[in-house]
Amino acid sequence: MTQGPHIHLGNLIRTLADAHAEGDVEELRYWQGGKEQVLRFAAPAHYRADVNTIGGDEMYLQGSFRPTLVMECARCLREVEVPLNLKLGTLMRYEPSSEPPLWKRPKAAKKCWSLATPT
Repeated sequence: MTQGPHIHLGNLIRTLADAHAEGDVEELRYWQGGKEQVLRFAAPAHYRADVNTIGGDEMYLQGSFRPTLVMECARCLREVEVPLNLKLGTLMRYEPSSEPPLWKRPKAAKKCWSLATPT
């Protein structure tokens, strides 16, 4: 069981090579509304991610994520397991001048996620 999906994007940008990460996670931690959120799964969730450089500071992330969520049934209010099979694919650009958070949501005209330098 890995601690979480990690790909060192600095090496990717410097070498113009591709990167791969694969494993299982028991929970997913992320920031929303200025607070850290934790999403726990019914069973370890498998992920696979490939990041390919496409020139300059741009990269393409693709892969899959297969979590099983525990949710409340709207009809009976009991907990039910909901398995998901998600395909990942997004364009990313490294912008060192960006302010944290590390990811900025793309605007409608710009379909590319911006990555800031970690602090």
